[in-house]
Amino acid sequence: MARLQEWLKIITEILILLRISHCLDIIQQSDLIDLTKSGCLVTCTDTDMITEVCATHLSRLETVFAGSNPRVNFGVLSGESPVRSDGFTSSHSVYSQLANDSPLHQHKPVVLYQRYVADRTCLHPALSQHRQPFLYTGKLETNDLLHFINSYCYTFINETGNLTAAGQRKRDIVANLFSVSQISNVTTGSLRNIQSSCLGDVACSETVDMNDMATPECERVSANEMTSSQFLHRYLSKSKPFILTNGTFDWPANTRWVTEYFLRNYGNKSTHVKLAPGGIFEGVDKASDWDDFISFSIPDTVREQLPHPDLVVVRPATLDIPFSEFLAMISDGYGPKYNVSAYLEYSSILEHFPKLRADIRDIEVARNLLDIEDVNIWLSDGNTLGKLHFDPFDNFLCQIKGEKELILFEPHRNSNLYEGHIPESKLSYNTKTKAFRKRSLLDSTAMVMSPVDIVNPDLERFPLFADTHPIRCRIKEGDSLYLPAFWWHEVQSFPNPKEKRNIAVNFWYKPFLHKEFPCAECKIGCVVKKISDQRRFHDDGLH
Repeated sequence: MARLQEWLKIITEILILLRISHCLDIIQQSDLIDLTKSGCLVTCTDTDMITEVCATHLSRLETVFAGSNPRVNFGVLSGESPVRSDGFTSSHSVYSQLANDSPLHQHKPVVLYQRYVADRTCLHPALSQHRQPFLYTGKLETNDLLHFINSYCYTFINETGNLTAAGQRKRDIVANLFSVSQISNVTTGSLRNIQSSCLGDVACSETVDMNDMATPECERVSANEMTSSQFLHRYLSKSKPFILTNGTFDWPANTRWVTEYFLRNYGNKSTHVKLAPGGIFEGVDKASDWDDFISFSIPDTVREQLPHPDLVVVRPATLDIPFSEFLAMISDGYGPKYNVSAYLEYSSILEHFPKLRADIRDIEVARNLLDIEDVNIWLSDGNTLGKLHFDPFDNFLCQIKGEKELILFEPHRNSNLYEGHIPESKLSYNTKTKAFRKRSLLDSTAMVMSPVDIVNPDLERFPLFADTHPIRCRIKEGDSLYLPAFWWHEVQSFPNPKEKRNIAVNFWYKPFLHKEFPCAECKIGCVVKKISDQRRFHDDGLH
């Protein structure tokens, strides 16, 4: 009798699957990995509990979500899904626990797997491709399921299959991003200057004059004329850089941040300082020029993923010294005498110099629009060059002493900047001999640096760089540059003529727009990272 009942159960399950198979695909366990790579996956699962009602609702929603971006896949998961080596959690065990606690009509057998996003930060083979299942626990009604799918698949689809009002605003933002080509047809290639002294077969060197009069400049807007709404609509939502002028002259930092003030508050504090020769920070070098090149090895599985395994990003040497010693190192004449540039770069004020926070003020136009991630101080002798890179944060860079000139490139065609993993190296510095040494290759990679030297580009190796559109932004004391997340920038500092130093503060904010990185082909856009982010497109006034 028991055997007969078991066979009847199996036959019933098969009949149910056959009845709904004309509406939904039957998904095998082996399909899960590929389906969640292409999009979100919503399933009726656990065949012993599948109802025609569940399949009917999902079949209806499959039509609603046809053509959606991000993609949503629907189907019936055939058989029980136990815990396996591929990282999928047992939907049966998750469901069974809830089913034991509540009536069946309250917890329905609908399980959602979010789209798998590869970890681009690590080049080692993934040990597992774990997907966390989300069990739907609401009423088995189409509109409730629609809300559940939108929340966890980060879609904006209404019951008719069209974009919601919020989805339309999200679409419009992506369609109206700022591009330098909208205001200038000047490309990097058009700024090339080929040295005329080339003779015979001697290779000709090429330079690019980013200060050419043809290079477009950042728009400048007075802080007195800028509102939060204007910032949102004209710049933030368009990912457009601009300079906010005359916005920081009333900061106490302008008068307080002198040597005596720093010594009195932080003179004895141990400070982490970066050191580089000639003021050049984090450029790219040949790996073969480093001491341990012969003995250092990179695993083949990692090397084959490196677009430029022969190059390394040169990380500066570091010292932990009293703040008073650092101030002495950036005094007039020290750097040229010893060929060393000391830099306090992106050092968190909140973490290391909390007393200084009272001397600066938040950027008013960003208040209530962006969430502060960190506030940093940048302090040097004013003769530093930060090589081409991007930051995954929205940024207001505020100049207090001296000036900075930034050359920017948009993040819309990152293959032109050759985005990707670049191995790292680190300089060493002998405090007695005052000498640098190319000592150590590192088993790590830089993910935000470009291998291109923008002034002396190797256009044979990096030909696409010639198609980039540069824009120049020079900020003076009292100016603040809005630098959207993921915009490439190279930064040249200049000292205040009287005080012989450069001081700036920057506010890093959680990005309004997102991008996967390092990923040359990935586009910047409104990638919703969590459910609460969806409210942004309802509440921020993007009409």
